[in-house]
Amino acid sequence: IQPAAGDAGGAVGAALAIWHEYHEKPRTPTSGDRMKGSYLGPSFSEAEILEYLNSANIPYQRLADSELMPRLAEILEQGNVVGWFSGRMEFGPRALGSRSIIGDSR
Repeated sequence: IQPAAGDAGGAVGAALAIWHEYHEKPRTPTSGDRMKGSYLGPSFSEAEILEYLNSANIPYQRLADSELMPRLAEILEQGNVVGWFSGRMEFGPRALGSRSIIGDSR
């Protein structure tokens, strides 16, 4: 199932079906995840991220994995909104966790 399997993604599937029919090339499903788990966008190395943060004079704090979620909860509890950035950018109509805007709706 392709990652944009909603109203917008239906057109992608229809276009692919017509392509296979028009070119008389039957679809041959393969095993494995050829879409790389829907993470089709760019990723950035730690060095690239730090270079950008420093060049733009953006303050940041490095945390150990064990400190990340408690600190995130604290920031949200203070009424702040968090932009979450992790790994490659995903494709599709739903946030899969790589690019998210997180807030506390209370």
